[in-house]
Amino acid sequence: MLLVALSVALAYGAWRWGAVLELDRWIIALALGATAAAYYWRKRRYQLAPPLPAALRWALGGGLVYLAFQCTPLPLSLLKVLSPARAELAQITGERWAPLSVAPSASLLLAATMAVCVLVFVLTREAAWRLETRAWIAAAPIVAIAALEAALGLAQFFSNWPDGVARGTYINRNHYAGFLEIGLLMAVGLAMAGGARKGRSLTIRRGAAIVAGALILSGLIHSLSRMGFVAALTGLAVFALAALAKKFHRKGAEGTQWRRRTRWLMAVGAVVVAVAVLFVYLPPDQLIARFAELAATEDITADMRVEIWRQTLDLTKTYRWTGSGAGTYEAAFYRFKTVAPLNTVDYAHNDYLQWLAELGVVGFGVWLLAAAAVFRSAWRHPAAVGALAAMALHSLVDFNLYIPANAMAVAWVAGIGSVE
Repeated sequence: MLLVALSVALAYGAWRWGAVLELDRWIIALALGATAAAYYWRKRRYQLAPPLPAALRWALGGGLVYLAFQCTPLPLSLLKVLSPARAELAQITGERWAPLSVAPSASLLLAATMAVCVLVFVLTREAAWRLETRAWIAAAPIVAIAALEAALGLAQFFSNWPDGVARGTYINRNHYAGFLEIGLLMAVGLAMAGGARKGRSLTIRRGAAIVAGALILSGLIHSLSRMGFVAALTGLAVFALAALAKKFHRKGAEGTQWRRRTRWLMAVGAVVVAVAVLFVYLPPDQLIARFAELAATEDITADMRVEIWRQTLDLTKTYRWTGSGAGTYEAAFYRFKTVAPLNTVDYAHNDYLQWLAELGVVGFGVWLLAAAAVFRSAWRHPAAVGALAAMALHSLVDFNLYIPANAMAVAWVAGIGSVE
């Protein structure tokens, strides 16, 4: 039932345009909060998963506490020490007490969204751990949802509705592609799971995973998202390398060190060649044309994107240590914005840069520690580390992690990857 509740929440978020609306975020937060309360209320009836590593526990807990702290009113004297720029704004408006966040309501909403992602991470880990040898079942919901999204996107593409671009239930095709990246790696993981065991059920499962993976890959290609396509291929390469490293590690000391190194180099070369072949032969003509227009996207030009990043650095310097507040980028950026004067710039189009601006060095460092701990655990699960690597790359030029459904999917994969 735990996995079913998580699946419903993720499917609802994806269906509702990625859960970008405030009401949908609160609905998901309440639903998952009730699910977690019910699960841990009955903990005496079953054994819980082993505790998370101490570093990860402290990083996740500290990250959530920090988000709450940004929303907490502080006396002006303390605010001057922690954030002189925010104290200056408080003095202008005549406030004696003010939070670090320049827009507390936006910070509270993002804090709730991050708490949801932590819940998804913890509960998915519990579900995967309880499945034991059938832990692959925990990846099936993401694959199924991504396959449905891909089917809808392909229907949109071939029916020329509304503009002939596959985007599924998402508003932006790049965020649609981001969700499919994760689904694709999970489908590959399902197809590869099972080792040397044979049986009818294994054959059916692998066949279904291959079909779903092909459908997801087709939807991803026809989204015409260049970075989505590159990130997916990168994720597949990371998956292959992680799988090979795991295989060679299991073999232990078999063969000489020279032989092991030679095999490893040959494997790396094979993966690089395979990715290059996929890159050349898979894209349709429209996607190739998009790669030929690297200077622009459907929303902003390359020069505009660089200028947004440059001006975001000015914002980061102003709120260097404690940030302007989670989710406050649009409000805080107005002071520094000269790019695109007729348009609203609500995202930095770089998740890392935006998180640094909103959380400051302190908050960004705490969440970066959590991400590093998650990646370290995920190396035991090649599909998980491949999916996380794909999203990490895509986040360099987009804001996938600010789309709640995509952030929940990342947390889901991280939960699977943290199971020992």
